[in-house]
Amino acid sequence: IMLTGQDCREIDLEAMQAGAADYLIKGSISPALLDRSIRYAVNHARTLAALREREEQYALVAQAANDGLWDWNVQTQEVYFSARWKAMIGYAEQELTASMDEWISRIHIEDRTRFEAELQAHLQGQTPVLEIQYRIRHKDGLYRWANSRGLAVRGHEDQVVRVAGSQTDLTHHVALYDQLTGLPSRVLFLEQLKRALSRVKREPDYRFAVLFLDCDRFKVVNDSLGHLIGDQLLIGVAQRLERLLRPGDVIARLGGDEFAILI
Repeated sequence: IMLTGQDCREIDLEAMQAGAADYLIKGSISPALLDRSIRYAVNHARTLAALREREEQYALVAQAANDGLWDWNVQTQEVYFSARWKAMIGYAEQELTASMDEWISRIHIEDRTRFEAELQAHLQGQTPVLEIQYRIRHKDGLYRWANSRGLAVRGHEDQVVRVAGSQTDLTHHVALYDQLTGLPSRVLFLEQLKRALSRVKREPDYRFAVLFLDCDRFKVVNDSLGHLIGDQLLIGVAQRLERLLRPGDVIARLGGDEFAILI
């Protein structure tokens, strides 16, 4: 508590900014005023201590979590990326700018439109939770598969003020991605198809198509040239099909020489 002989607003404000909880003017102190000031200062100290404890707890959780945490302030467009989030794509804690543009610019061009569409759908209340898989560029220039989950926080008049969530590295998730071609697996494709069907219920005008493809006489290649050459052929087919897709389309390897495309 600051005790001063000057009744000056500028000095009072400087004292508060320096950490004072309250101030009293000499010659104008009554027992009731002193009691109020002390109680206020004690409560102020307890509030700051509780805030510091929560910040320490959040910092410990962020450091211990295997997932990377993110927190987007919709009003300022600033995004907090935890150290783990940055480490997933090869960056140190002090690197990367705290912006949504920084994040979106690193998402693969073929996944970016779908990412932004899912984000807008959640902001508009069309989905209870934001969840999307995408490829994000690592510092080494290669792309890693990731999954982000988030939840919007709404304020006055139901306006979204922030969205917070986590990012999981899916690069080594065998169940979701085909290890030979790197394409989504049958499991992930069916999950994407389920979401498309759910979107039709929300948006009757939404349309999509599913294509199934296989390679004719692929067994001849395996039997005559060997499985190594057969694998190289599958990789080549997968790469050509990927190049033909539009942003937002999804291709998967169902197994063997079978592929599926969600348009």
